[in-house]
Amino acid sequence: SNPEISANCIINVLSDDKSLYSEYILPWGKESAWTMKYRYFEQADYVEPPVDSNGKSWKEVGYDDDVWDTLTGPMGSEGIWYAPFNYVWYGEMNCFCLRRTFELPMLGAGVYTFKMQHDDDIKVYLNGKLVIDEPDWTDERISTYEIPNDAFVIGENVLAIYIKQNWGGAYLDYALYYAALPS
Repeated sequence: SNPEISANCIINVLSDDKSLYSEYILPWGKESAWTMKYRYFEQADYVEPPVDSNGKSWKEVGYDDDVWDTLTGPMGSEGIWYAPFNYVWYGEMNCFCLRRTFELPMLGAGVYTFKMQHDDDIKVYLNGKLVIDEPDWTDERISTYEIPNDAFVIGENVLAIYIKQNWGGAYLDYALYYAALPS
């Protein structure tokens, strides 16, 4: 039995290799709705929410987001046909800064993969480190990114997302996987 594999295992998410096991760290919202703290801005230009009273950035672990609102995702605009959503994203030329914390009891030597659907531009941070900067949108296509293992820490981690809406449809859903290396 591999100690890196939990009860949440799924097989062959990342590869056709039958010996490569994967597990969700953060499941797709369409499979298990997620919640995130958020700030909404009525502008499409990049926005940095102010640092907190301890000088922490919104992208860092320990940032005080108590005054932020909470939404349940995925999030999308009316008329999105290709995926389900819980939170209705209204308007155009606006953006969200979103935060979600999660625990990792240990770090593995395997592969961490982030998958997402988004409309429009997006920046994804882990523990304050920019790991994805993706202009444009994906519509029905799912983007897949390998995340460097050193972006994670044992204990509390924070996923921070900046996403903007230019015009047309808006959407966000994502999942984070871990795949143990075959033994």
